[in-house]
Order: sequence, then structure tokens, then C-alpha cells
Amino acid sequence: MIETIQKKIAESEPFQQLTAAVESLQSGSPVQVQGISGSLMAFVAVHLFTVRQSQMLLVVPDKDRAEQLRDDCALLLDDSAVHLFASGP
Repeated sequence: MIETIQKKIAESEPFQQLTAAVESLQSGSPVQVQGISGSLMAFVAVHLFTVRQSQMLLVVPDKDRAEQLRDDCALLLDDSAVHLFASGP
């Protein structure tokens, strides 16, 4: 079920545009995305990870959001591929 949802999202026009933009970046270039709410951020992160085939660092405003994003990404990827590094309040 989750794979079907993931595939439909990845095939959408906005995700196709995102893929094209990310593929045109040089290796190591940062990607900044805005206006994405809820669990859709995990789909974006996993999609970018899949397209780039490299490590990613996601910066979020607080520990609760970081834990939620980690859990969502772990659901979409292998749990061992997702790590949480939290610091401060």
C-alpha cells in the first residue's frame, strides 16, 4: 500500500519537476524546499535520497518534528538508513 502511494507521488508533476531540478545540481549542492507540510516532507526526502543516491542531512525546527520525520522516513526506507541527531531544545 505505501509503495503504491509513494509511486503515485513520485510520478506527479511537481515531483517530476523536483527530480529534474535535483538531477541538474552539482554533487554536494544544497537543496532547499519550502511549503511542504506533514508527512509529505518524508516523501520528498526519500525521493531526493533515491534520486541522488547519497547521504542527506535534514534540518528541522525542533526535536519533535525531527523525531516525526525520522519515523516517517524509516517507514519509507530501511530503518537502518535513517538516523536522528538532535541537539539543544
